[in-house]
Amino acid sequence: MIRDCQKVRIETLNGNEICEASVEDIGQDYILLTIPEQSFPFMPSQVNIILYDNIEGLVTYPGILIPPGSGIIGTQKQISLNDRLPNTLLYQLKEKTAVIQRRADIKIKREFPANLRLLSGHIVNNGENRIVSGKTIPILICDISAGGIGFTCSREFQVSQYFSFIFDQGRKPVETEGKIVWSRPVSSNNGTVNRWRYGAQFLYLSATAEAVLRSYVFSEQIKELSN
Repeated sequence: MIRDCQKVRIETLNGNEICEASVEDIGQDYILLTIPEQSFPFMPSQVNIILYDNIEGLVTYPGILIPPGSGIIGTQKQISLNDRLPNTLLYQLKEKTAVIQRRADIKIKREFPANLRLLSGHIVNNGENRIVSGKTIPILICDISAGGIGFTCSREFQVSQYFSFIFDQGRKPVETEGKIVWSRPVSSNNGTVNRWRYGAQFLYLSATAEAVLRSYVFSEQIKELSN
């Protein structure tokens, strides 16, 4: 849910980026943000706030500035406007206007090592009826989304090979299970095949694992937009 969001991107109503801000508190109809010092004096009274929702992904909410002394707003946690932190602004969230990321997940290119654990048997929703082979294979992740991963490995696998691996690049380590859906050889400069490139789909992600993956992808997108 949006209450787990820690960072947002703020844009003008015309879509021009203003800054990235930290979330101090958030509720169903409000958000309290810490604004970078250089941007704070120039913040408009009406903005678009792009944040991460665990269910829908990246969503855009129009925000209307609530000036100090206007009273108290919030349905989940009441905020006193007299107790704000330095460089914070309180915005009322209006009905969302756009959903940027849905189940057709945004993929980002990132390289980091991981260990693949091979599984055999059919994976079902409750985790039963699958067998761990005991073999752990080092791989290099090339890209990732909440829907799956791309990776390279020195070992050749069959398409439809089931696997699990620990994703430890997010806010907490989570175990995921998946299936290889395509493969192709990668040739070196002399034409020798010594690695294979794979695309894999996640299967039956837990709510926690999906939230961690989506949050990671969103935070990495924010970094790219800030550069």
